Amino acid sequence: MLSRAAVRDLERQVGVPHVYTRPADLAAYAYDAYGASGLRRVADAVVFPESTDEVSGVLAVCAAHGVAVVPRGAGTGYAGGATSDGGVILNLSLMTRLSAVDVEAQRIAAQAGVVTAQVHARASAAGLYYPPDPGSSTTSTIGGNVACNAAGPHTLRYGTTTDFVAGLTVVLADGRIARVGEGAEAPQLLPLLCGSEGTLAIITEVVLRLIMSPGARGTLAATFDDMEAAAAAVAAISEAAIVPAALEFLDRAALDAIAATEAGDVAPGAGALLIVEVEGTAEDVEAHTDGVREALAGAGARALEHATSADEAARLWRLRKSVSAAVAKVQIGKVNEDVVVPRDRVAELVSRSRQIGVVNGLPVVNFGHLGDGNIHTTFLIDPRVSGDRLRAAAAVEQLFDTVLMMGGSLSGEHGVGTAKLAFVERQLGEAQVALMRRIKLAFDPAGILNPGKKIPSPPPVSAGVDVRRSALEPSAFG
Repeated sequence: MLSRAAVRDLERQVGVPHVYTRPADLAAYAYDAYGASGLRRVADAVVFPESTDEVSGVLAVCAAHGVAVVPRGAGTGYAGGATSDGGVILNLSLMTRLSAVDVEAQRIAAQAGVVTAQVHARASAAGLYYPPDPGSSTTSTIGGNVACNAAGPHTLRYGTTTDFVAGLTVVLADGRIARVGEGAEAPQLLPLLCGSEGTLAIITEVVLRLIMSPGARGTLAATFDDMEAAAAAVAAISEAAIVPAALEFLDRAALDAIAATEAGDVAPGAGALLIVEVEGTAEDVEAHTDGVREALAGAGARALEHATSADEAARLWRLRKSVSAAVAKVQIGKVNEDVVVPRDRVAELVSRSRQIGVVNGLPVVNFGHLGDGNIHTTFLIDPRVSGDRLRAAAAVEQLFDTVLMMGGSLSGEHGVGTAKLAFVERQLGEAQVALMRRIKLAFDPAGILNPGKKIPSPPPVSAGVDVRRSALEPSAFG
């Protein structure tokens, strides 16, 4: 329980209206998108800073009182990383300043609470392009994207959020403000802080790298009898030496959900849908579009559609972007994983996930980024039904076992949070996890930054062992 003295100190930093402590208010922040699994965790307070200086003050107060701090953006994460049992949730949603685009430098600066789609829109208006486009881009915030190293459909050609971060302003566990990257200190720390899920520092401001908008774009969609045929089409595109900007798929269950909810027009009986987008010069796009069309037809496409306008392309993309909402209408709850396997084993994983769903009595939907093997395997549950969450937990463990057996990864872009914490050491090994703990100790000696997320807790320490020692000094920023 947060002491009254701590609450007063927080109110002095951000103002009384920006500190929530009433149970009814706290309940609204007891879950993020992972809450569809039924999980709830209630903090002692939710605090809304409006500037980096205010974040610094909040961190200093929490450090002085020994209170845990959990950063939160829009709460769109699927790994339970933005919730807390007790402590303070640091809600950055009021930090929404977005700079004008520096066209010459191809840069834009944003506070952590800026919605990702606003970055896309402002860059586009200036004739530039910000490629990272997670499925939640109309609601997720740029700070959360950086914290989880979000990706999206266009990762295949352009890379993840980390690849477009030029600089960061962060607040350390004791309240000190640090700037890293271009024109500041320690640019080599950028890849470490990106994807750290708030366990090393609180990201408050971001400088993003932009690129020139592509001269032309081609979007195609094709349906297939099954995932094996769709995977064969992807192999044919690769063999033609074509690197699409995006290569997305939906399996039969995903298409059935869209059809059942009338979220889009779906060809009856299709076993898989593939959306392929190519970008570049007009000449390259024309040639690559022809090559993609040939690959899709050669792999046995049942129906093939080539968008000839931006409106038609948007209609095709709505099929992909509507799947999460469609699934939520089909079933009240879901456990959405974002595993990664070698691209030539995607069809195998989809098949295996269906078997896992049958064994555990749960429907399963698969969709995602087929080009880089990042698959969103989603088990549908009703948290109100006794045993559904336990069956989902068993299904997830079986899924993770399968992914690791295939040489894959447990997360492509959602992060670890609490949802995958128990499996981290199985993927990374004891030595790498021990190194992660040492880095965490260097940045956050008291362990107040998003505790219990991303990094598994160390085993019990024998009496007489000094756990405070670290080969890394926490005073890197002076």
